[in-house]
Amino acid sequence: MKLKNYLLLMLFISLLSSCFTMPPPYYQAHIVDYSAFTQKGIFVTESDNIKFDYIAIGSVRAEGKGGWTQEVKKKAIGPDLNKLFEELAETLAAQNANGIINLKVHTVPEKKYFYNNYIVTGMAVHIKEDISHLLK
Repeated sequence: MKLKNYLLLMLFISLLSSCFTMPPPYYQAHIVDYSAFTQKGIFVTESDNIKFDYIAIGSVRAEGKGGWTQEVKKKAIGPDLNKLFEELAETLAAQNANGIINLKVHTVPEKKYFYNNYIVTGMAVHIKEDISHLLK
């Protein structure tokens, strides 16, 4: 009887394990487009070491979260990073900032709805010299 139970257990394990497949290799690359800033004359760098004279305005924190559509068949949609950048660029311009240094874009997975939320941080600055040649 023990041998029969053992064989049934082995058969059951082999059936379950044969259904499991390993995922294939996955590669993905993204470039975050900073043109929402540069088109408005705002200098952007991920470095915290810049070589021009500037006035610090304040810390920057912007957040983009997903939500639900207003259609009849509602569905969850993730945030648009470009729209978040546009909103941030308008906020910077309203504060007379023409630069953001130490820019970081953090993705926060939203596991329930399978998309990423975004948090953007940095330091808003007013650069004292003409930097238009850097924005081309």
